[in-house]
Order: sequence, then structure tokens, then C-alpha cells
Amino acid sequence: MPFSLNRISSKAIGIFLAGGLWAADAGAQALRPPPFYSSGLGWSAGQDISSALADLLSNGTFKAGGTLVLEDTYKISGSNLRLPENFTLTATQGAGLDVRTASATDTSALFILSSGVTVDNVTFDVVNAPETGYSGAKPVPGTDYHTKRVLVVEGDGVSVQNSAFSGNVSMHIDVHNGDRFTLSSSSFDGGFYQVRIIGGDDAKVTGSHFRKSLGDGIKTTATPAGDGPERMTVADSFFERNNRDGLDTAGGFKDGQVRNSVFYGNGVSGIDIKSLYKSKSDLDPSKQNHNIRISGSEFIDSPNGVVVTVINRSGLLNSSNAHLMPHGIKVIDSIFESNTSQGGRAFLIKDGYDIRWEGISLLGNISEMRFLGAEAPSPSGTDIGGTIAATGAPRRRAGGPGAFQPETGSLR
Repeated sequence: MPFSLNRISSKAIGIFLAGGLWAADAGAQALRPPPFYSSGLGWSAGQDISSALADLLSNGTFKAGGTLVLEDTYKISGSNLRLPENFTLTATQGAGLDVRTASATDTSALFILSSGVTVDNVTFDVVNAPETGYSGAKPVPGTDYHTKRVLVVEGDGVSVQNSAFSGNVSMHIDVHNGDRFTLSSSSFDGGFYQVRIIGGDDAKVTGSHFRKSLGDGIKTTATPAGDGPERMTVADSFFERNNRDGLDTAGGFKDGQVRNSVFYGNGVSGIDIKSLYKSKSDLDPSKQNHNIRISGSEFIDSPNGVVVTVINRSGLLNSSNAHLMPHGIKVIDSIFESNTSQGGRAFLIKDGYDIRWEGISLLGNISEMRFLGAEAPSPSGTDIGGTIAATGAPRRRAGGPGAFQPETGSLR
């Protein structure tokens, strides 16, 4: 299962200009405005385009269905620059934006993405974000990272593809209750939550690389009313050396899937299937961690592969609603491996029930499971277990058939 961490060539530019991704027929294509090129707007490499871009958005020059092609790298700052519906922000190979935050504690979005927006082949580098080297679980906002968010999604059918994000900000992508969000072939380096999904249904993450977040690679969250993300898919992706978890489902992951992905060297776990019960909205059926499938994936050199957590300190989860706690979780045909002296475990189940695995491999200094029974009432702890297909020595880090390659997230 190879992962390509090189930027994908921008073949999309020609497709966009030809209209292949714009419209279902020529009639719809004819209604779209012609693309704007940054050189045609008089922008030069390294220029600060903050005011110019804000003016073009506010005065209606950039219309719904339009396209902006960045041909170099430009400086940008600002807040809440809204891209209109069905707009495309794209770039030639290697071009993009050097983002500058106004202050360490500014929480605003740089861009707000309306329904149907596509961001393709753009590099976003937050150039003045801090690099403190912090490696713990509780980074300090304003010190270890700036609280800026780069892209905030406020619509349905938004797509981010072939793009790269770097710099320690609060979030690179923050999705607010948008349905059918797609993220593909993109990379993230640094940041607190690299991608946060708040509510919304049918999000799909494929072929992407989440590296060295100060918190989690992907974090799910529910809306204030308790609407969590449902039917989310994470596939063919690589979660590398994030300080906490690769994927944290604190907002729910109902009917979700993780397929063919690698979780390597994450500080707490590869995946934390986590349910919190603090208010009545936490009992919303859409927020639950139920009917989750993890398949064909690898969990390497983390203290825990998969963690199942219940936080119930107020006692809201009780005998009448205990069936809502994480359950219906199945892990199949996956590898759990530790090359470290401290070792690790495949499953840490703090609470939950109906958690099964089959066809898993335990390689190196790793144990199968620990159950705590920490905060949830019965039926926590029931129907937990599975079958092990293989045990043995860990694979070598480099060279030879079957060796795991941390640099690429692939097997040789």
C-alpha cells in the first residue's frame, strides 16, 4: 500500500479550464465566468496580496462558479475572506500562499469556503507560526501554536485536493456541519487539530498525510445541538508522529470506516474512539460511536493502536441509556506492531461493549488488549475479544521484503 508524499502534478488546471469539472453540460459551462490568473491581475511573486484579494471578493469581481489560478507564491493575511459558491482556488505546481497571522490569539478564518468550493493544488504555509518543539499532550495556545484557522468550511460539497498545509496553527481545515466534504491527496505538517469535522454527514478523507500535529491529525466534534458526523470514511492515509492521536472521534463516528491506512509513532494512539457524556446533547443518536469498521490498516510504534474511551464523570450515562456507549466496533485484517523497548498494546478499552477483531497480527513487543471498566455502567466490558492470525518479530524498519518505510508510509 504505497503512499506518495510528493505534491501531485497539477493536471487539474487544464481540466478546470476545459470545463470538465465545472459543469454537466456545455450550457452550464457557458454561464461560468472565465478564469482569473494572478499574473493577469498584476501580482508578482512574493507580493502581499491581502488587500487586493479582499477587494476582489468584496466588490463582486470573483463570482460564483469562477476560478482563480495562482501562478507564484504570495504573502497573505486577513480574516474571513469568503469564497463564493462553486468557486475554484487553484495553483500551478508549487505555487500558493505564505500565510501570516495577525496575532498569536486571533481565532478567525483566513478563508471561508461556501458550498461547492474547490481548493486544488495550493500550498498554504503559515510562515510566522511558532516552532517551540513541544512534544507533550497539552500545547499552550498562543505559545506553542497560533489560534488562526486557515480554511473554514461553511457549506456542502466542498473539496480540498492535492494541497499542502504547514505551520502550527489551531486548525488547517475546520468543517462546520458541511455535508459531503472531501479531502484527498493532501498533506499536513504541524498544527493543533490539523482537520476538525463538526457534524455533517458523508465526509471522505483519502490518500492524505497527517504529520506532527501538536494534538490530533483528525478530530471529530458535534454541533452544540449534538449532531455528530455520520458515515465518515478515512482511507489510504498516513498518520505520522502526531502528539496525541491520529484520529480522535470525540464528536462521534457513527457508521464510519477506516480502511487501508497507516498509523505510525503517534503519541497516545492511532485511533481514539471517544464518547463524552456531559450534557443531554451528548445523547443524540448521531453523535454515538457505533457501527465502526477498521480494516486493512497498520498501527506501528504507538503506546496503543485503538483506544475506546468513555468520559462520564457527571453520571449522565446510566443504566437506562448505557447502550449508547461505544459499541459495534470491528477491526479486521490489520497489523499491530511495536519496534520500541517500551512496547505497546493493540487495544486499550476503557469502556465499551461489542468490540470484536479478527485476522489481526501482533508483531514485536506488543500485547493484545487491556480493559479498564473506568466510567461506564453495564454492559461495558461484555462481548470484547477476537482472533489473532499471526504473531512474531517486528518487521525491520528499512530494507528487505516487507519492511515498513516510515518516510513514505509504505511497505517494500
